[in-house]
Order: sequence, then C-alpha cells, then structure tokens
Amino acid sequence: MLRTKQQWGYDFDMDAIGPNGEIFEVLHVECDFNDFSHFESRLIQFESKVERMDWEGAAERIWSMRDHWSHLKGFEQNNWKAKYLLGWDKSEYTEKAV
Repeated sequence: MLRTKQQWGYDFDMDAIGPNGEIFEVLHVECDFNDFSHFESRLIQFESKVERMDWEGAAERIWSMRDHWSHLKGFEQNNWKAKYLLGWDKSEYTEKAV
C-alpha cells in the first residue's frame, strides 16, 4: 500500500435500443492517468466531443454498421466503435496505479 500512486480517470458507456428492441452498446471508453494535469486536459477534450456528439445519430450509424463490429469480441469491438466515432485507435487507455 505504501507504493501505490494516485490515479484519476473516466469511464463512459452509452447504450441504445435498436429498431428490433435489442439493447446495444454505442460507445464504451475508459481512461486512467497517474498525472492529474494530463487527466484534466484529456477529460476536457473528451467532454467537448461528448457534448457535441449527436448521440441519436451516432447510435443509428453504429447500428447500421453492426456487420462490421458484431463479430468482434471485447476490447476489439470497443476499439472499432471508438475509432469510428472518435477517431481513437483504442477505447481504453490505462496507467496502472502501482
């Protein structure tokens, strides 16, 4: 316990209901940082994207592209959606508290 570091992060998950009533994940990202100023600047950037996003349109686009991501498992599915909606290569960025 004496060697642990402080950590700050955010976790965002948006789900929607498809036309057939199926619930699906639109976007899931998680970011953890050991440096508060880095966390704060990345959070501000992310909040700006979230606030400007047309989430209904995003959900419709993700649903219409389900043939591209539905066969992917776990993080690969999350990465595909983060790339498609945000331009990110990965959906999860973590700096482990050691």
